[in-house]
Amino acid sequence: MYYQKVLSRRSRLSHETERFVYFKNTDLSERFSENYLLYKSVPSLKQFQEDIAFLRREQADYSSRYVHFHFPENQALPGELAQFLRAEHFQVSEHLIFWAEVDRLKLSQKVPQKVEVKAMDASLYPLYKAVSSPYYLDYSKAYSQQMAGYNYAFVENEQASLFLALTEQKIIGVMAAWYSGDIVEIDGFEVAESWRRQGVGSLLQKASLTKGVAKAILIAEEENRPLYEHQGFQQVAYYIDAIKIEPKES
Repeated sequence: MYYQKVLSRRSRLSHETERFVYFKNTDLSERFSENYLLYKSVPSLKQFQEDIAFLRREQADYSSRYVHFHFPENQALPGELAQFLRAEHFQVSEHLIFWAEVDRLKLSQKVPQKVEVKAMDASLYPLYKAVSSPYYLDYSKAYSQQMAGYNYAFVENEQASLFLALTEQKIIGVMAAWYSGDIVEIDGFEVAESWRRQGVGSLLQKASLTKGVAKAILIAEEENRPLYEHQGFQQVAYYIDAIKIEPKES
């Protein structure tokens, strides 16, 4: 579980047993990635059904009804459990964990014209909010309100930064960086389609490699493997994620 422990350091611990760790953030109840149960070992089907009931009780007052699980890294699911997830219409995905020594990264040396990267501060927050709010509203008003607070917290958090790639005061790229000791976690990495393959992504990554970090970690999907391996990242683990969004009670 080493890499999953690194990735969960910024999550809000709620409950821990011999079998799992439960992370719960009532301030971000609409954000699935802030509310999940991380297994230390693969559960039996009976245990998993009990854990579903546990999450439903814990999150009974949430506006959205969902249960979210992270299974242990580098472990496949037994057939009975996998069959249950399919039958119950869970969204199941496999996430790859990539790791790199910072001094071995081979980032693009391209320098796109008239593009600069800045860590979001109070003066840049309104610009980012104007761009991101319509996207959040597609989910719900409650989600948009919670994400406004989540994003503003980057302004005051010394252990995290939200980097913006800007050209003529237009945001063309964004990336979050979370710092813990000499490790930086890269998250929420996105570049506008018309600006891809021009070095914008590498500029964002370089901006995050400060504060004495020596190692970088990120989660990616299989389709992005060639990009990160080309940069010097190596896949060190994978884990299976399962989430079920349930209809609200009328």
